[in-house]
Amino acid sequence: MDDQRQQQIIDRTKKENESKKLYEDNRQLKKRNAHIKNSKAWKIGNVIFKPFRMMNRLLKKKPSTKKQYIDELEKQKYYLDRQVIALTEKLEIQRDQLQILANESSKSTKETIRVISKDPNSLEMIFAIVDDLKQTRKSKQQTLDAIVNQFNYLTGDDKKKLVFTKLLEAYDLSEIPEKIIRHLEEDADLESDQLIASFKTNLAFRSTMRKYHPYSYDQLLDTKSSAYDLVDKINVRRPVTSKSTYSLNQITFNEKTVVKPLDSAGGRGVYIIYTEKKIQRVKDSTIFQGYDELKYKMNEDLTKGLVSKDEWFSEELIIEAQEGTPARDLKFYCFYGEIGVVLEIVRSPHLQYCWWDNKGNMIRTGKYENESFKGIGFSEAERDTVLEISRNIPVPFMRIDFLKTENEFVFGEFTPKPGNYDEFNSETDRWLGQLYLDAEYRLVEDLMNGKTFYQFKDIYNDHEEAGKVDEEEES
Repeated sequence: MDDQRQQQIIDRTKKENESKKLYEDNRQLKKRNAHIKNSKAWKIGNVIFKPFRMMNRLLKKKPSTKKQYIDELEKQKYYLDRQVIALTEKLEIQRDQLQILANESSKSTKETIRVISKDPNSLEMIFAIVDDLKQTRKSKQQTLDAIVNQFNYLTGDDKKKLVFTKLLEAYDLSEIPEKIIRHLEEDADLESDQLIASFKTNLAFRSTMRKYHPYSYDQLLDTKSSAYDLVDKINVRRPVTSKSTYSLNQITFNEKTVVKPLDSAGGRGVYIIYTEKKIQRVKDSTIFQGYDELKYKMNEDLTKGLVSKDEWFSEELIIEAQEGTPARDLKFYCFYGEIGVVLEIVRSPHLQYCWWDNKGNMIRTGKYENESFKGIGFSEAERDTVLEISRNIPVPFMRIDFLKTENEFVFGEFTPKPGNYDEFNSETDRWLGQLYLDAEYRLVEDLMNGKTFYQFKDIYNDHEEAGKVDEEEES
């Protein structure tokens, strides 16, 4: 980004923050005015001066000059008080910023964020902090590289392994030097916690690839129509859906349905309609009523960027037969024919989460630690169904989501990039990263041995053909 564009963003942010401050000042003024009018002094004054006001109206007299003068003094005092408060806050913010930049403050990360978010010029503060962090990171890497340069002078395998382990803990994944990689390849006794693998790094690279190749295989299955076409070919049960997509102005609502955006993740923009008087927002389990309110919230999702496109569809609501509550989610993190972890979610009466490994043991992953519960898990037959789907997709990773009730196991969607995938703890991130690398190896091996993925290939060819038709119509 050039300096001119960066300065334009800073200037625009300043104006937005100043506008917010003016709005807040106006709101406080109205609040102060309302407080005065509700005070005992105001009410008693109203009673005392009521006859005089009536007399003034009868005689068509203007308010006394003395009263106007007093009112004006009150207003001036109020504005001066506000300015003193604002200047005090600004001085406190600038003091905190100087402490942060000088590394003299012991404030937490949350406190630092609070400080910079209150300042209308916070972008400049953020840039200063980032530049300082970059310099600190560069200094850290130079120190680590100096240790690596002495690495080969150490004698004894135990000493080398000890230093190697400590260095891996300190290095960022993208900065590990070739000398350590070479040692990794030569060490046959490397333990699992020393492996260089990262699930979040793999997904970040995959997202970059999709940026340059938007018609990648996993991206194709991120659309509902292609996803349902594939599971139909594998004979897996899935919900009945509307035949078309609709804009917000076109869509109509029906009870016992789910409204979803065509392109979304993490439950954003998804709403469950039990009845017109009971609608649930999936992202936070909020309950509200009324189709007008539903449209308002959907439009808010678009405005805030939670949903990228004004394209929506509806599908059958899968619910528990007896309780009438939504089916629980089972989200399988699949690595080409293998399952890594499974996330079980219940949404009623409130959101709760349970993590499982591929053998059905409850585990902790670092995500949703404060909202966990003991789930019911999955059966061996359900696991086999998921693995069958995973083996028919030519990608190293795909999350395969199902809905589970007492009587049914229903396909939900494919999710190539799960929301907040970077929040796993380091152990889980490394383990899933290793599964990703293993899956890549098995996939290439199967392709070399002639596996065709014919069911997926049919869908991909149909998609390519449709794309060519669209290009011809545009030209």
